[in-house]
Amino acid sequence: MKNLLLVIVGALLWVLPLQAFVQLGNGDVYLDGRGSLVYDSNLFLRENNTLDDFLVNVYTGVGFIQQERSVLNLEVELGMDFERFFDYSSEDSDDFKSSFLLSYPNNVERHGYFSLGGGYNEDTQSNADVGQRIKTDTTDIDVHFHQAISDKTGLEFAAAFAQQDFSNGFDPINTNFALDRSSDNFNLSVLGFYQYSEKLSTTLSYAYQDVSYDDNITEQQVDTVAIGVRGEISPKVTGAISIGFRDTDLSSTAILDTGGTDPFYSLDLAWAPRDKTSIGLSGRASSQVSVYGDVNNRNDFQLSLTESISDKASLNAGFLYSDNDYQGLFDRNDESIMVFAGYFFSLDDQTSLYARANYEDRSSTLDGFGFDRILLTVGINSLF
Repeated sequence: MKNLLLVIVGALLWVLPLQAFVQLGNGDVYLDGRGSLVYDSNLFLRENNTLDDFLVNVYTGVGFIQQERSVLNLEVELGMDFERFFDYSSEDSDDFKSSFLLSYPNNVERHGYFSLGGGYNEDTQSNADVGQRIKTDTTDIDVHFHQAISDKTGLEFAAAFAQQDFSNGFDPINTNFALDRSSDNFNLSVLGFYQYSEKLSTTLSYAYQDVSYDDNITEQQVDTVAIGVRGEISPKVTGAISIGFRDTDLSSTAILDTGGTDPFYSLDLAWAPRDKTSIGLSGRASSQVSVYGDVNNRNDFQLSLTESISDKASLNAGFLYSDNDYQGLFDRNDESIMVFAGYFFSLDDQTSLYARANYEDRSSTLDGFGFDRILLTVGINSLF
């Protein structure tokens, strides 16, 4: 029955006429379709006895978008994500997706801007924290507010809450340990900015994060203070840079209560050496809680290159380095290097094709959590 439903959904993506937008009030109703064929060389992210397979992924959704016709902007989308494996059919999944975004006014350049967003989403995929495919159900809501105080100064406020349920996973070391728990994640941030010039502003920010589990394994609180700049840093470089410190307090049943103050940095830069070339550099220090309830003090760096071949085609390549220092139930340190390359081609304004290749090499100080993985993907994205 599931395979029949997948075939019907996939066929609808091609049968429906292009540009079949339907106007409803002050907005448009649209259909969103995506499909891909994937080869995964390491389905469960294991160090030994790796299993590989081909899989088909199809997403179909319906949405409503209201823009330009009203001061109030509303975006809503509901959809289903279907994943089918060629050999390991027990890993097939049907995940529900939903999202909404309400903003006022729809022109963010005005003196005041407010947005409210969120949704409920199911996600089934392999997770490097546990070395297994798990299912995560996430309910989240977030609020953003931007207010100019004068021509040069202003405030930005953001608050977000996410509740996640993890299930279906098993510890590769202790197969009797079933993964079935929930976490609550609350984030709050305040940022003040000063317009140093027409294209560059300086920032001062404070952020608070609280993550806890319903089984009281771990509760973590993080305070971060940073200063930075954002905008056009030079004639060919745009983005944002922040530096500061973060203070962490950790309470855990697995380890003694601990805490400390560490440097914080965040950068997201784009350099355009010529019209058709863009080079991106990003990095961030973060403190996360893993699915197990361990604390992961993480550092990520990514370098990417995008080259426009024509108005319709582009190439993208780069690498990502990640250092993960886990503390808690399983003390370990993981280092990951990922190399990726992709080709993208737009058939028209609504439809694009792509091919992508990823290779990841992850090492770990704890046996069973290191792995090599190759992902090869070809796919199509369409809006009807």
